[in-house]
Amino acid sequence: VEYALIGHPKADRVLRGEITKQSARQDYNLPERPTVLYAPTHGALSSFYKWGEAICRSVPDGCNLIVKPHPSLLVTIASDKAGAETVARVEEFVKQRGGLWLPFEPDVMPAMAASDLMITDYSSVAEEYLVFNRPLIFADHLAGSEGRDRAQRDKGDWDGIFGCGHVVTDPAEFSSAIENALRHPCEYSHQRETLRDYVFENLDGHCAQRAADAIRSLATE
Repeated sequence: VEYALIGHPKADRVLRGEITKQSARQDYNLPERPTVLYAPTHGALSSFYKWGEAICRSVPDGCNLIVKPHPSLLVTIASDKAGAETVARVEEFVKQRGGLWLPFEPDVMPAMAASDLMITDYSSVAEEYLVFNRPLIFADHLAGSEGRDRAQRDKGDWDGIFGCGHVVTDPAEFSSAIENALRHPCEYSHQRETLRDYVFENLDGHCAQRAADAIRSLATE
């Protein structure tokens, strides 16, 4: 088996300075103030249905709020109707407070660039966010679960990424966790940098070109 280490192409535009916090906020028409991104995953591991509304309501009024769920979240709802009321409540709240509701946006990187911190759950977006080295808060909503939910949670190895931010196991803790993260953005910075350098190869802004070159090389050998 032949392979090549190329890096993380999704981060190329960020690393080349083509997407910045300022440009992303301008594109989203967001005012210059602290910005919180909530990016839950989909399926059984998603915090959205259980805690999504509480998380959004925990974001201080003086902050921008961006909600960018995994695109499959609403596709699943469309197929079986489960959770449609929760989605409607969260969408209405986010729009009422002037936030951004981005359920089908294909690229999460601009929303990440615009934010000062991200709240997620058991999602690979947490690793992608390491590129920015900004505060992470984890909604560990299945920490006290049992049975199938517990099995879903425990089949993944979350210790490494959960060590890069504050882990919340009670939704009442989100307000203080957000305020603390905004006040002390360098907390967990070393852990984030260490895991970033372990997970990603060649974060130089040329990962897509490296992929194209590797494909061309492997195809012509």
